[in-house]
Amino acid sequence: MAKLSIAPQALAKRRFLRRAVGGGGALLLGGCDRLGQNAAFKDMLSTGESLSRGVRDLVGASPLSMAQEFTSADLSPTFRGNGNTDPDSDAYKALAANAFADWRLAVDG
Repeated sequence: MAKLSIAPQALAKRRFLRRAVGGGGALLLGGCDRLGQNAAFKDMLSTGESLSRGVRDLVGASPLSMAQEFTSADLSPTFRGNGNTDPDSDAYKALAANAFADWRLAVDG
């Protein structure tokens, strides 16, 4: 079976194109903050959301089928950690007092 070989110039062009596309993407992402502050861009996004809702209503889908949205009033002023951030047990307090130097993970089966 014949082996397919690629000329070094073609590899250099591909490398250049990969880097150019990656650099261009990074530049576009760097401008996202400015786009988010642009009123015309916000209007364009709102139009897209309105179109999505219109299609949802046209096909008769439930409003619950879309991603749930929250208002600022729905957000909690304090963030509750997932689980306990400071367990109230004597074993935990003893480990914390020693900066967890004595803590060991038991791996058994």
